[in-house]
Amino acid sequence: MIKLFYRIMIICAISALCWPGPGQALERPGLVGKALEAPRAIGQALETAVGARDDQGGPPLITAVDLTGVDNAPKDTLLGMLEAAPRVEPGAEKAKRYDPLMAQRDIRRIQRAYEAHGYFNVQVKARLEPGALPGVTRLIYDVHENSPVLIDKILLTLPDEPAQRRWSRRLVRVSGLKAGERFSLAAYEKAKGAIKAYLAERAHPKAKVRGQARIYPEELRAEVALEIDPGAQYFFGPPVVVGNKRMSERYILSRLKFTPGQPFKASVLEASQQELLNSGFFDSAVLSPDYLAPIQGKRLPIQVVVDERPAHGVQLGLGWGTEEGARLRLDQTNRNILGLNEEISFRGKISEIYQGLVAAVRLPQTPLERTETLVRVGVEQPDNQAYESRNHFAMPVLETHLDKYARAWVGYLYEQSRMVNLKAAVPDKAFENQTFLISSVKAGVNFDSRDSPLNPTRGSQIALEVEWATNGLGSELSFVRPQIEASQIFGLPGWRGWYVALRAKAGFTIGYGDDQRIPLIRRFFPGGPDSVRGYPYQCLGPLDSAGKPLGGEAMIVGNAELRFPLWRELGGVIFLDAGNAYESIDTDMGALRYAAGLGLRYNTPVGPVRVDWGYQLNPDPNAPIDDNQFYFSVGQAF
Repeated sequence: MIKLFYRIMIICAISALCWPGPGQALERPGLVGKALEAPRAIGQALETAVGARDDQGGPPLITAVDLTGVDNAPKDTLLGMLEAAPRVEPGAEKAKRYDPLMAQRDIRRIQRAYEAHGYFNVQVKARLEPGALPGVTRLIYDVHENSPVLIDKILLTLPDEPAQRRWSRRLVRVSGLKAGERFSLAAYEKAKGAIKAYLAERAHPKAKVRGQARIYPEELRAEVALEIDPGAQYFFGPPVVVGNKRMSERYILSRLKFTPGQPFKASVLEASQQELLNSGFFDSAVLSPDYLAPIQGKRLPIQVVVDERPAHGVQLGLGWGTEEGARLRLDQTNRNILGLNEEISFRGKISEIYQGLVAAVRLPQTPLERTETLVRVGVEQPDNQAYESRNHFAMPVLETHLDKYARAWVGYLYEQSRMVNLKAAVPDKAFENQTFLISSVKAGVNFDSRDSPLNPTRGSQIALEVEWATNGLGSELSFVRPQIEASQIFGLPGWRGWYVALRAKAGFTIGYGDDQRIPLIRRFFPGGPDSVRGYPYQCLGPLDSAGKPLGGEAMIVGNAELRFPLWRELGGVIFLDAGNAYESIDTDMGALRYAAGLGLRYNTPVGPVRVDWGYQLNPDPNAPIDDNQFYFSVGQAF
């Protein structure tokens, strides 16, 4: 009776699937015959599995589901969409009894997923394998992908002959679709979006793109037909500001990157939005054409809707790391309290290696376009491995945003640094144990296209900084100190969640004038969790007899890291680091120290929690330090 019941259920389900859906022949005429045959094939594929029973005569318990023959679709995604797959979410049933109708639905899910990737002739069969224990079973879906459907024709239709001549060839190129390439639903949808974006960049924000993909599975070909209406050409109209309370309309309008009468361009609208968000005064800023407002002379009114941040804000941060120990940070921010569109902030931080209080004033409006003024003053007491000093400083800076990713800045630094505790056995203690007055000009350029500062998955970063101190500015030290850092991260093609991260960093300090010595406060101290792992914090390079770092006048650091997923939010890394600090720039800089290791990353809303173990591959036999180190911190190493 049970066997008869299951056969009746299969026949009913097959009958339901065989009923053709409305519009199927119009959208995909080549699929009609295939759709009618698929249920019969599914029923045959399941026929041998229906009779499976556990020891009590009921359907077996499915403890694992797997796929075979999957080469051209993401296997993890396919497994995640299967109804038969055991669930591990709280409150969900961990394992299910075998149900042939459930397997039938899973087979159709697999076929539909493959169709989105251009495989319309996929054959899937379900089979059961005995598990290690009685009464448990593995459900296996054997996939035979067959050949994909290739794009045969790309047909673009525009309203008239002039538009066809003007746009057709360019829009085919912009779409990214090419005859002879595999058809995929994602590429098809992306092509329509790319065409709309292209036209919106050329003063056609109301462009419409309709499309149809005709699939012929038996012939392994697809025809893509796109109907495009560019619409009228528009220009930027007057901006209308909505939602501002403390911030003046004049200031908001000054941050916009367009002027009325300029041809409409979507990227300019996005740049204006980003400019408002970068100001720090708004939680959100939305810029959009107001098509409902009266339009005169094809000039689109632009609605600017802003949500201001609170006038006062306080943030408290707690943390712990192997180099800093326990740390406490308190930030207090005041926005536009003087009516100058200014931001005044105070930051206090305490840890085992740093105590400091810094005040900053930022004025976003200057006579120079896209340039703002930042003034920082404060007192800091870093407790380094070689020394502890107390620094009082003031530094005004002019910063200009070159584009979305790049900025340049120049500033003046006045710093008074007093040695509090000299730990390293330096050759000249009297020279180090004094108060240095440094008056210098600093300048730099920064480029950052990474998608996240704490856990990037793509993009690059370049930072160049130069400090020049001279007696002519009243400095007691004369030196030039350039530094450069460059990093790149990219995904591995075909390996979802796998990334390669690379970084190179270098710097040197050259003294000039009557006294060319460089004190510890301007030397380099590589090593540690964010530098060359495998070495203690700041302890790579020249050391004294007790293992305290002496620093170097030159430094090189290189890192290579492979990041990969393990389970859910947990990931792993394998890394190779290299670098050294050198007594002077004349030292042979080919002598590098290498370290390799492993690490774990657990993703959290504030960035990945990081645990790394590094091992020195070519340690200095005379260095009194351990050749392996453990680190705990938050955020990627670079």
